[in-house]
Amino acid sequence: MDTFALLGQGLLTAMQPMYLLYALIGVTLGTAVGVLPGIGPALTVALLLPVAYQLDATGSPMSSTKTSPPSPMAPAWMTS
Repeated sequence: MDTFALLGQGLLTAMQPMYLLYALIGVTLGTAVGVLPGIGPALTVALLLPVAYQLDATGSPMSSTKTSPPSPMAPAWMTS
């Protein structure tokens, strides 16, 4: 049952308005750049990668392990 609680917590985190705004901006930029001739997916990722480094990483799994107590099932290297 704890798995469903964690899944619900992750969905609530992902549904925060700021993260939905980031997703909307990403979809819009991806579509706008994707229709340009000569610019493929690899170049698009290379162009937008600096933007991704400036965003907050709250929703990522690695940052959430640093702000919350370690799980009893976590490997030893994650708890130190």
